[in-house]
Amino acid sequence: MTENGKERASASVGDAFLIAICFALVTGVSEAVTKTFRIFVLHRIIGVNQDFPWMAPLAYALFYLPIALILVVAFRIARRDAKLSIFVGIFTFLAVFALLLPYTELATIAEGFVAAGIAVQLYRLAKANPARARARIRTLTIALGALVVAVGGGATAWRAIVARNELGNLPAFTKGKPNVLLIIFDTVRRANVSLYGYPRPTTPEIERWARTGVVFDQAIAPAPWTLPTHASV
Repeated sequence: MTENGKERASASVGDAFLIAICFALVTGVSEAVTKTFRIFVLHRIIGVNQDFPWMAPLAYALFYLPIALILVVAFRIARRDAKLSIFVGIFTFLAVFALLLPYTELATIAEGFVAAGIAVQLYRLAKANPARARARIRTLTIALGALVVAVGGGATAWRAIVARNELGNLPAFTKGKPNVLLIIFDTVRRANVSLYGYPRPTTPEIERWARTGVVFDQAIAPAPWTLPTHASV
């Protein structure tokens, strides 16, 4: 360790992966917070899964980790010292650019310049004090990781409790009344269903049911997307 608490500026393989995971969490959590704000505050209709708060960071981690590995291998092959600040700069650029990309109001080149500007600033901070940067990255990763686990696990548990309560409140089955089970295959195209002539056996069980039931050959949905179609059902 050197003066002013500064330690080695080189990034180990562990540092590279930690930075990738940290920025994956930052990107995913930021995107989840933004979408949540747009849905519940701005009342926008956005097609996202209920598990998006933990799926988004995971998806970004699966994207960033291979990039970290490629960079580590590239530095090893070139026999050059992989600086912590370089990894910080690269993943800052990727994170900011990914967050700005959905906003078509901004030109892609402008988003690139904004991402590059922020990346340069964080690169300079990490280069000036690698020890502080490493410590803050570690702390941020732990904090965001705990947040994602808590929110994701809590939301899953809450949905399970609500579903169990709803099932428990259903009226008891009365003999003589019809017992209807409605199965919906969301976003399944007729062209890929073997019941309607697709050559591969994609729906063998449905075909078995169809032999003793009724098949509608001209069923038409009231809308081309999920929400109004399900509401009409």
